This record gives sequence, structure tokens and C-alpha cells, in this order.
Amino acid sequence: MADKFELGNPEQVEYKAFARRFDGAGDDGKGTEDVLCVMATLTYPRAGWRVLLTPQEGEDATWRLLAEEPAYGEDVRTYYTTSASTRRAPDAVPPSVRVIDGRGTQTVPVEPWGGAATER
Repeated sequence: MADKFELGNPEQVEYKAFARRFDGAGDDGKGTEDVLCVMATLTYPRAGWRVLLTPQEGEDATWRLLAEEPAYGEDVRTYYTTSASTRRAPDAVPPSVRVIDGRGTQTVPVEPWGGAATER
């Protein structure tokens, strides 16, 4: 990742984590996998930020919110979303995940995905 990214410290941030099961996963189309999704919604008082969630090296179920401050931009409140996902073995989804940002470490409960799956 670029050196310009640092731990994000937005004015407001909220995290959500969801788990969803995928049947028919795997190369043979017969397996089952769980997917863990982590999302963040946030706001900065200036336009042009780049934000992302990246896994924390060496720690399971932990992500870092990274942000790159714009070199220039309008002083207008802007809103952002970012997300990350990872495959998990069936029934290996943790009850919570951690997100590290400029304010410290936040613990986020993992909720089941509530939507119905749609096959294409």
C-alpha cells in the first residue's frame, strides 16, 4: 500500500460486519464457504479522500481503516463507504471483528446477512 495512507480518523465513522454462507462454492461447485464482510461509512469535512479497509497483518478478524488525505479539494463535507471481505471455512466466522482506526480499536459484532441470495 502507498506510504501516503495512514490510519483514518474521520469526523464520524460507523462499522458493520456481516457473514453470508455460499453453497455450491469451491472449484467442484459442491462445497460450502462462509464470507465475512466488513463495511465502514464515514465523513470528512473536505472532498477528495481515499479510504479503504485492509487486513491487519498477523491478526485474525482484524482490519485497519486507512485514509489518504487529498492534496487539494473543496472544503465541502463528503461521505464515503468502503468494504472488505474474506472467505472463511464453514462455521469459522468469529462473533466479532476488530477495526483499528485513528481513534483506537473498535469491536464490531458480526451479524448474519439478512438478504435472500439471487442466482444468475
